[in-house]
Amino acid sequence: AKATIVLSQPVKLTYSITGQGELLDTGFEMMTFKADETVLATATSTAMGKECASGPLTVDYKVTPPYELPAGTHELVVTFTTADGFDHTGSYYQINLDTV
Repeated sequence: AKATIVLSQPVKLTYSITGQGELLDTGFEMMTFKADETVLATATSTAMGKECASGPLTVDYKVTPPYELPAGTHELVVTFTTADGFDHTGSYYQINLDTV
């Protein structure tokens, strides 16, 4: 998903990632959040060796929120990958955004 935003003044962007991922292997699923090509955060499944079971994500904030966006045009991008195409009951990845 990609969003282009135009800011008339600087803002501080807060973000958090929550959810449940498949518990087979770390990296089995992966979500990345970027602002203007800067990786702000990633989230991945947690390795517990449990195929088709859901549990807590491993979240890595590459840039501690808030992230300052100057006035101007910016691109926010969320990407998601998975190692298979199966539905996994209870699995979801969610990113929450706000400004302060």
